[in-house]
Amino acid sequence: MLTFSGTLVLFTGTMIALWRTNKAASTRQKAEIEAKRLEGVADRASARAYQLRVEVAAILAERPTTLDSQRRLFEATFQHRVEVDADTVSPAERSRKVLDVRQLHIEHSDKLEHLVIRALLLTTDANIEAALSKVRSIAHNWNEPMLAAQSEPNNVEKFDGLRTRLTTALDELETATRKLTAIESDAKLTAQTN
Repeated sequence: MLTFSGTLVLFTGTMIALWRTNKAASTRQKAEIEAKRLEGVADRASARAYQLRVEVAAILAERPTTLDSQRRLFEATFQHRVEVDADTVSPAERSRKVLDVRQLHIEHSDKLEHLVIRALLLTTDANIEAALSKVRSIAHNWNEPMLAAQSEPNNVEKFDGLRTRLTTALDELETATRKLTAIESDAKLTAQTN
């Protein structure tokens, strides 16, 4: 009976040791899996932030082209109005000039709006979304330079207001993106030091 009791105690002790070893291995494995999952989440977030910076940089790079396109459409519309009053050029030629410039401006505005939509899909930051929405609104309302040129009093002031709105929106976008990038850089440095 004593031999049986000793064997039973030995067997029970072995089973308890085996259970504790398996439990520790299971806990360690779960921790490793969770660490890899969090690393993957961080990598995806980092890739998304990088892509957002690339998209915002593309939008900001369109600033001079957009301002120039708006200016050309404003000038062509204004020139059309002057030529209508003077009646020096045929109506078909006047309209063709404006329509050519307008078509180029529409194509550029569509491209800018497309870039803005791509950037909007990459962010949840309220400041960036607000700035992108302002830029998108300006791009979507491509005919604002024409409306400014056709307004009787203060047409240059209205056009300057449009240019100021675009410049302000792009500046806000750049500032918000830089702020977000700085926050992410600080978080990465903190994670690396820990």
